[in-house]
Amino acid sequence: MIALLDHNFSEAFDPRSNNFDLIRIVAACLVIFSHAFPLLALTYEPIAELTNHYETGGGFAVNAFIVISGFLICRSLERATIISYAWSRFLRIVPALAAVTLAQMFVLGPIFTTVSLPDYFSNASTWSQLKNLTVFNMQFRLETIFMDVPFAEIVNNPLWTLPIESFFYICLPIAFFIGLKGRKYFWLVPVSCLTGLYVMGLSGCSFANQCGASLWTLQHYTTLRLACFFSLGASIWIYRHSIPHSGWIAAGLVVVLALLPTTYLFVRDVVFAVFYSYLVMYVGCLPKLHIKTYEKLGDLSYGTYIVGWPVQQSILTIFGTGFNPYVFGLIAIPPSLVLAYFMWNYVEKPALTLKHHPVLTQKMKREA
Repeated sequence: MIALLDHNFSEAFDPRSNNFDLIRIVAACLVIFSHAFPLLALTYEPIAELTNHYETGGGFAVNAFIVISGFLICRSLERATIISYAWSRFLRIVPALAAVTLAQMFVLGPIFTTVSLPDYFSNASTWSQLKNLTVFNMQFRLETIFMDVPFAEIVNNPLWTLPIESFFYICLPIAFFIGLKGRKYFWLVPVSCLTGLYVMGLSGCSFANQCGASLWTLQHYTTLRLACFFSLGASIWIYRHSIPHSGWIAAGLVVVLALLPTTYLFVRDVVFAVFYSYLVMYVGCLPKLHIKTYEKLGDLSYGTYIVGWPVQQSILTIFGTGFNPYVFGLIAIPPSLVLAYFMWNYVEKPALTLKHHPVLTQKMKREA
């Protein structure tokens, strides 16, 4: 049944029964499917074609990841001490990243390198992969592997989102610390981000023209654009008692988004960020769609996201680039899910059991 206007997000959200995990695993698979086209050196991508080249399937997926992250991370921060918050973020990101990085260095590298193993392991590029463990200095290139594919030597391009998201994890407690925590002032955060995005659009900034980079090589346009989604997700948590969770509103936003012109992208960027964030959170807070088979497997979304590209590159290197892109996008998903299953059960899940280690964390506060 479509939610009534007086049904708000506080009433709709159930922390034990929601659709966020389902959205994230669908998004992770969508990233793999979307990457199939550029990995085959094709200049089109079907979802980009449907949106008049405004956004790819991978772009929609990443935006959804970030909106949900903003909502859940803001909730976590309100309930935690700064120590337990930081420790939880570390455990969620770094162990799986470390596992993938080591696998790239010591499994994919030796298998797919075109030079001798001594030469491979004496190459500075091999050991520079360890910089990934800092999260803010991602190394996408691993020299001498995947040499016969369009993205030669690019071992894991999707890792570019991790420094940006981790940057948001740092910015959110800073915003809380300087007095933007409560309902009275937090609205300034998304408004500032959206205004900045609008101004950057007027200045000619876009995906093709990032207008520079700073800090940990964070590209300005992309970082600010994703900051809009993160802050909007956080805002829905902050103002959850006031924002209606309505199917009528969601349906209306879908219609408006479908009718928006694409000529003035800097206008559409702002409108799209607001409307899309609401839609993602609306679906996420609907009564849970139970898929028992997947629920038994665990939370595979992060693992699927960070192993998908290496899996696809490996498939192309072994079998060649003669795939139909739709077939390629689909056949790369099952092996990625299998690896993500092992990642969850043998790396991520055990790491998360350390979240409440008495030496490293303090007791979580009760929810305000």
